[in-house]
Amino acid sequence: TQYDLITGTDVIFRLDLVLPLLQVLSRLTRPKTGVCYICCQVRCPDSHYLFEEELKGGGWFDDWEVIGDEEVWKKVEWG
Repeated sequence: TQYDLITGTDVIFRLDLVLPLLQVLSRLTRPKTGVCYICCQVRCPDSHYLFEEELKGGGWFDDWEVIGDEEVWKKVEWG
């Protein structure tokens, strides 16, 4: 089974779980049309670094983007 949308929060916190997380996300996200949102706070700098480096060169997804706090708040519409 593959999904159109996957969301996760605070799922990057242990170095040894980064690659298994990416494996699961890439298998469960529908190719070409699926979207995966991962929201996280840096809890383990090494894990966060590995996650971003794997996204850059690991071929896990066709397209990806890292958005920082400032960009997120700019996209939030209040009211």
